[in-house]
Amino acid sequence: MWDELSKQQKIDYITEAIKSGKSSIQIVASLDITKAMLYMFCSRNEISLRNEKNIQGKTSKFQKQLKKNKLSISQRIMELCSLEVSDSTFPKHFSDEQLLYWRNNIEGFKQFCFEVLNITLQSHQIDIAEKMHNNRHSVFICGRRSGKTLLSALYCLWRALIQPSERITLISPSYESSLIIFRMILEQIAKSEELRWDIKRDTSDELTFQNDSNIKSLSAQSLAVRGRENSIVIIDEASSLENDKEVIASVSPSLASRPNSQLILISTPRSRQGLLWESWNSPLYAKAQYPSTSNKFLDLEWYELEKQKLPIEVFQMEYEAQWCDVVDLFFPLKLINKCKQKYDFINFRDTGKPLYICGIDIGRLHDYSVVVVISKNGEELKVENIFTFYNIPFQAQVSRFMRIFDVFHIDKVVIEHNGLSMPIVEQLENEYDRNKIKRFQPTIKTKEEIYFNLLKKMEEGSLTIPDYEPLINEMRNFQFVYTPKGVKLHHSSSSSDDILDALAMAVSGVKSYRPILMPVGAGRY
Repeated sequence: MWDELSKQQKIDYITEAIKSGKSSIQIVASLDITKAMLYMFCSRNEISLRNEKNIQGKTSKFQKQLKKNKLSISQRIMELCSLEVSDSTFPKHFSDEQLLYWRNNIEGFKQFCFEVLNITLQSHQIDIAEKMHNNRHSVFICGRRSGKTLLSALYCLWRALIQPSERITLISPSYESSLIIFRMILEQIAKSEELRWDIKRDTSDELTFQNDSNIKSLSAQSLAVRGRENSIVIIDEASSLENDKEVIASVSPSLASRPNSQLILISTPRSRQGLLWESWNSPLYAKAQYPSTSNKFLDLEWYELEKQKLPIEVFQMEYEAQWCDVVDLFFPLKLINKCKQKYDFINFRDTGKPLYICGIDIGRLHDYSVVVVISKNGEELKVENIFTFYNIPFQAQVSRFMRIFDVFHIDKVVIEHNGLSMPIVEQLENEYDRNKIKRFQPTIKTKEEIYFNLLKKMEEGSLTIPDYEPLINEMRNFQFVYTPKGVKLHHSSSSSDDILDALAMAVSGVKSYRPILMPVGAGRY
C-alpha cells in the first residue's frame, strides 16, 4: 500500500489516523512498513508521533484510554491466575470468564481466535496447533497457501498473551523472510483495539507485552540466535536453511532452562536430507503433513494454473507437500530419455518448419562458445544442430555466427550479453538484423527463468533433443541447491553447462512466457 500512495496521500493518511486515535503500531501494520520508516517520514514532513499525540499537540484517543484505571488482557490473565501485576491503565472489553477460557489449551486457542480476531480455525490448523502445544519438538510439512504462516502468527500471539514472560523467537533463512510471521502478528494486533493496548514496547522486529512476554524475529544468519533464553522457537522454511545444523546447535541451549519449552519446525519439503528430513524421521518429533488443498479457501483456479506452469517435482514439493527423491539433479534421467532421439544434425534450413531460433553462449579465454539451433513447428521444438567453438578469437567467432544465421535463415537469436561478450553482441546487431537479436543478461533470476522454462517444455513432451553425448552428459550432471536467496543452479566439477545454457536461451526465444521461479522461504520458495 505504501508504494502506491503519493507523498501527500501518505501525509493525509497518517495525520487522519493519528486524529482518529490510532497508535504508531496500528499505522505501521495498515501501511505494511517498518516503524523506522514511519518515524523517518513523519520527521521529514513535520508530523509529530511522539507520545502518540496528534499534529495539533492534543492528547490522542490512545493516550486518553491509557488514563482509565484498568488492566490489559495479559495483565488481567495474570491477576486471575493470582500472579503479581504492576499498576497499569487499560480498558476492559472481555469478561473474566472469557480470559480464563482462553487458557484452556487448544479449545481456548480456538475461542481466542474467534472472539478476538474473528478467525475460525480450519481442522488441519487445529491439528497442527494441538501438536505444537502438546509436544516439546514438532515438525510440520505443509504446502504453500495452506495457512501455516497465519497459524504460526496466531499461536505466537496467543501464547504471549496467556503466559507471562514468554520468550518466543521466530527464525527464518533470511531477515526479510523472518519478518513475514512477525508482520502477520502485527496485522492481527491491529485488528483489535484492546490487543494494541497490550503492547508495552515495539520495534521493527520485536514486541514486548504488558506481561513481559516477548516475540522477536531473527535471521538464521544472525549472531543474536545465540545467548537468548527461549520458551518457544519457530523455525520457518527450515528446508531452506544453509546452516541448519549450526542453527540447531545455537537454539537448543536456549530452550534448556525453560520447562516445557518448544522447538517447532515448519516448512515446505525438499530433498530427503538435512535437518528437516532428519527431524521428520525422528521419534522425538510430533509431526503432520498437509498439502495446499487442505486450505478450503485456496483459489483452485490459481492452483491449477500453478500446476500447469511448474515442473512436476517442484509442484509436488511446493503444493502437494511431497518429499523429492532426487532434488540435486535438475534433469531426471527418465525425462532426458523421454525427450532423446537418435537423428542426424542438419546443416541447412528445412523450409517445412516455419521458425528457426538459436541460442548462443559466448566462451571466455579457454572456454567453449556454443550455438544451438532449434526449430519450431506448431508446438513441437527440435534441436537441429549444435556448434561448438574452442579457443577461437572473438572476431573469428562473429564470422562463424553470421554464417550459421545465413545458412539457417535464423528468425531470432538469443545471445548472452555480459562482460567480454558485449562487443560481440553489438557487432552482430550492426551486421545482422538488430530486431532479430535478443540480449540475455545472465543473473541468478534470469537463469532460473530460462532453465525452468526448458524443464517445463521437456515435461510437456514438446522438445526433442538429440542423442548427442556432450549435451546428455551436461544434462546428467546439472544440479541445483536451495539457498535462502533462491535456487542455485550449477554443473558438477566434472562437467560444464555451455551447451545447456545455449539450449535454454534458444528455447526461451520461442515466445514470451511467464517466468517460472523456484519459491524461496521468505520468500520461495
